[in-house]
Parts: sequence; structure tokens; C-alpha cells
Amino acid sequence: MAGLIRRPAPLAALLLLALSLSTCSSAPRYGRADVPHLATREVSPARPVAEADPKLASADAPLRQGDDDLEAGDRWRTRVSWYGEGWHGRRTASGEIFDLSELSAAHRRLPFGTWLQVTNLNNGKSVNVRVNDRGPFKRGRTLDLSKEAARQLGFLRDGTAQVEVRVLSLP
Repeated sequence: MAGLIRRPAPLAALLLLALSLSTCSSAPRYGRADVPHLATREVSPARPVAEADPKLASADAPLRQGDDDLEAGDRWRTRVSWYGEGWHGRRTASGEIFDLSELSAAHRRLPFGTWLQVTNLNNGKSVNVRVNDRGPFKRGRTLDLSKEAARQLGFLRDGTAQVEVRVLSLP
């Protein structure tokens, strides 16, 4: 009876091992340039010219429910936070070096180089920021701001603020 139990052939075991190891490559499957929303792009540091657009000047524009397919003039309300010290000097998702003293923002999907006007609803202070990173990854937030933007908006100590965000321009 012992002769009826078959053991896998050594060749089959080696093929199975080789197949499993070939799927565990340390090289990335896709590079940044292969994925359009992660590709590094040159962005213009020029300030937006939103004031000339009458659509942007209207405070009567309806608030958006989501942030898909945004256009210049669209606006929404959200809770924002800020980031700085731990990321200062490191590369952002756009490939730029993060500088906590610049006016920048992280958004999950907006194109890099998008200009946003962010207004703190508690004190009315506003600042224009440029999207150059991805985030935030906390539920209920659609925007993370640099430390300098948080300072100018007056919520540096609190850490978060309720704001209205208006799209000034898209690249």
C-alpha cells in the first residue's frame, strides 16, 4: 500500500518554486511616468489670474457635493489640516521638494498646478495655494495645506479648520 502514495516529482516542485519566485520581483511594475496622475510634471509657479474671470468673482456659485470634474469657479466646504515639519525637504507626489514655508496644498485628484483659494470660515482669512502633492488620507478631509498656509489662515495651533475652497485655475 505504501507504493500507492505518490510524492510530487522534484521537477514539478522546482517549476512551482520558480513560478512563485518570479512573481515576487523587487522592481516596480509601473514607473511614475507610466501612471498619468503620478507622472512628474513641470508646474508653473506663476500666480493665478482669477480675478479677471467674472465666474470666479461670484459668491453665488453653488457649492459642490464632490470634487470630481471640478472647473474654475467651483467651490466646496471641507475640514482641512496642515502638514510641515516631517515632510520638509522631501519630494512631493509632483516631484517638487516640499517647503513648509510655501503656500501649497495636497489633494487626492486635482491636477498638479491647480490654484485654489482657501477661506477660513471662522475668521474670514483667505490664501491662494497651489496643489503639488497628494493627500489627505483622513476621512472627511479633501485638502491638506502647508504650514505657512495654515499660519496665514489662523489655524496653526488648532491643527484643523472648516474652510471654503474655490478653484481659481486648472493647469
